[in-house]
Order: sequence, then structure tokens, then C-alpha cells
Amino acid sequence: MSYGKIAYFSFFLSLFYLSGYAQNPSCSAASKFYSLDSINVVTFGASTVAGVGGFSFQGYLQQDLQACYPGKIINITNNGVFGETTTQGLARFPAAIAGRTGFVIILMGADDALDLGKGIGKVSTTQANMRYFIEDKLLLVGLNQNYPNPANTSTTIGFSLSEAGHVQIKLYSMSGRFVKPLFDAYQNAGYTEVYANLTGLAAGVYVYTMVVGGQQLSKKLIIIK
Repeated sequence: MSYGKIAYFSFFLSLFYLSGYAQNPSCSAASKFYSLDSINVVTFGASTVAGVGGFSFQGYLQQDLQACYPGKIINITNNGVFGETTTQGLARFPAAIAGRTGFVIILMGADDALDLGKGIGKVSTTQANMRYFIEDKLLLVGLNQNYPNPANTSTTIGFSLSEAGHVQIKLYSMSGRFVKPLFDAYQNAGYTEVYANLTGLAAGVYVYTMVVGGQQLSKKLIIIK
């Protein structure tokens, strides 16, 4: 599996989602330019992922994704186990993401907090476990799609590194002509977002390329006026 193709998202799900009061999604303009035929999502965690009180969020998530990405195949897996701590989740995490590309939603830690309230476990253990999930298993070298996209005068570009390195991000025209540098600095391991100034550039489709450690990754960027 190519873990560099997996993006990691961790967020708190609203109780409205779990109780059936999901609202209509607000779709990003970038969804119109999603070029792949399918969207794959791995949901991993404890009770919130498995389902609470007979409700689970995966069905609502699928409906929202289908609303924002019509015609795409949406594939969501439920890897939730009731009452599981982050330590217990370590053993089954590799199997949950094996052979999968796309997105990973990790919702864990509530049961760790319950144990801490009982005098069991340590905060440092939970932190180390989450670092394992994110850094050791998901982060190699990844370049995210900029947002917003289309953009006007500025945009944000995110990238991830499994180890520190010199990162260069440059903007090119579709014909390959160099337009301008967007980022050039030594960056520590982890996930980083950088601001890119697009002021003065003509409307059109561009390509931004990230070079680090001998690897090169590219994405398309659209500028509108």
C-alpha cells in the first residue's frame, strides 16, 4: 500500500450527526474538479465509529459525499470497536488501512480519558499512540490539493513529511514554463500548510510542484478572476 496517498483527518462529530439530525452539506467549490472515479474513506476508532445508541455517522457521511460528488463511487468502511483504547487499537490499525487509498478518519481517545479518570494509564501513552497512527503509519511525503481551488489572489497548500528536509514548491504554467516560487525552506517532519500569494497572475490552470529529498509531487491549481 502507498501510505503517501492517504490523507489523515481527525475531527469531532456533532451529536446532530449521531442522532439523525444531519443537515444538508455545504459543498466546496473544489468538489467540482475532483477527477477520480471513487472516494474511499476508512473510519477507525471506538464507540463513536462503531455506533452509539443504534446510530452511526457513516451513512450520513456517505449521503453528504454523494451530494457533493455526484456520480462518484463512495466506499466507507467501519472499523469501530466499542470501548477500545488507543493502545488496543494499535494492533488492528495496519490491517484497517491495508490496501486502502483515500481518507482516514480516526476517532479515538474517549476511553483513554475514562481510564485516566480511574487512575489507569498515562496521557503520554495516548499521545505516543496517536503519534504512531499519524506519523509512523500515515505520513511519508504527501502534497495536498490547495484550497480554495479555484483560487483568486491567494491559496493554501498543505504537505506532509515523515522526516525533516528542504522543501521547494514552484508554480508552472500548463506548458511547463516556470511562473514563480511559492515556498523554499527547510521544514521539520509532520504536516505543514503554507500561504501562496497569487496576486497578479492571469486566470487559468497552473501546476504547482513540490520537490523534497529527491521526490517530486505535483497538483493542478486553478485561478479565476
